[in-house]
Amino acid sequence: MDRAKVCAEVLRRMGVKVGEDDPAFLLVEMNRLELEEAVSAVVERLAPLPDTIEKAGWALAKEVATAAASVVDVKFAAARETIAKEADTARAAAARAISELAQAQRRAHTYKWLSLGLLFGSVLLVCGLAAGYALALAINASPMTTTPEACGVVRSERPAGSAAPHRSGREQ
Repeated sequence: MDRAKVCAEVLRRMGVKVGEDDPAFLLVEMNRLELEEAVSAVVERLAPLPDTIEKAGWALAKEVATAAASVVDVKFAAARETIAKEADTARAAAARAISELAQAQRRAHTYKWLSLGLLFGSVLLVCGLAAGYALALAINASPMTTTPEACGVVRSERPAGSAAPHRSGREQ
């Protein structure tokens, strides 16, 4: 500090003339020494503060990361559970739909086979009836002897009270 400049500034501001060897400069110098000592003590106390702040910041970051990971894990677990429930619901709905479709297919196949069975049964019945009718016509159309002699029964050999031999409807 330049004492001449300080004296000129004091004169200009306050109108008091101060010399360079004035005892006020002694007080200023003592003040400066005390101030430097106090600043040194403060600087020494504040010197480890940046490291402490940095360590606290890292510790806080780790805690935040751990808490965030925990929250994320809980959310993922809830999401997995929800997805599993929805998948089970969808699986059950699909199984019901497949079962209903299979039942409808079985019912349709059952009706188809019953219809075919009824149709073929009817055809076989008609064919059987037609064959029976044709056979009956063939038997009735052929000349047959139905006299008792042709059957090997003689009238005189019949005991009294016995029934007459069976005759076809054509002879009556």
